[in-house]
Amino acid sequence: MKGKILTPMSMIGVIFLTWKRYLQKRTAEHDITLKQYYLLRKLDRCGYMYPSEIAEDLFCDRPTASVIIRNMEKKGWVVREQDSENRRAVQVLITEAGRTKFEASKSLLKTDFDPLGCFTQDELTVFEGLLGKLREHLSDLD
Repeated sequence: MKGKILTPMSMIGVIFLTWKRYLQKRTAEHDITLKQYYLLRKLDRCGYMYPSEIAEDLFCDRPTASVIIRNMEKKGWVVREQDSENRRAVQVLITEAGRTKFEASKSLLKTDFDPLGCFTQDELTVFEGLLGKLREHLSDLD
């Protein structure tokens, strides 16, 4: 990347991918992906989700979400059950093994390195405000 001039959006992308790569290295050694961890966290909080909600939350398409769910089913972390109120709908629920994996994985994402540690509190306040403004602006794309 040295010598290249990046646009602000490119810089955001590079920063995100760098941090994601760092976290993925930490989780890969423990047989869980970031998307799997995120889904276990969501299911632990809300009890169940529909596959379409999972796809939306994981920023992926439905077929990719199905693969993620299937892989997690094989590991015994989630189960699919028919929705009792809508027989055509399927709910994805976390299992006890999934809760155990989630709890064990929490420490993997804790790190002594603070990626925002280079900012003063004033800079961080401005930065968060600018990112919030950008997110709001991009929400019009949905």
